[in-house]
Amino acid sequence: MTVELKPAKFNGQDIQITTQRIPAAERKPGYFYYEMRHGNGQWTPLTIEHGVLVNFCGTIESRTELLAKEVRCYDLTKEEKNSLRTYLNRRIKKKEA
Repeated sequence: MTVELKPAKFNGQDIQITTQRIPAAERKPGYFYYEMRHGNGQWTPLTIEHGVLVNFCGTIESRTELLAKEVRCYDLTKEEKNSLRTYLNRRIKKKEA
């Protein structure tokens, strides 16, 4: 399975984003990978985590570390939530077209 990544920005950093999970076998050495969690009944990302089991809504690939290993999750600000949701919605709309 090949995962299609789309360019995005997060806090001024260039990232790649997808609505899919990226299997370990497809992860590039030297990159950082994070998963996003959405809330119940909504598609807006609420947190960035090292791994999400429930309410998964996408994966971030980054050349720079966004979340230290010892930090379990990062609660997104309102602006960050809206920005990531916009990128995710673009991805979903293009996929359906």
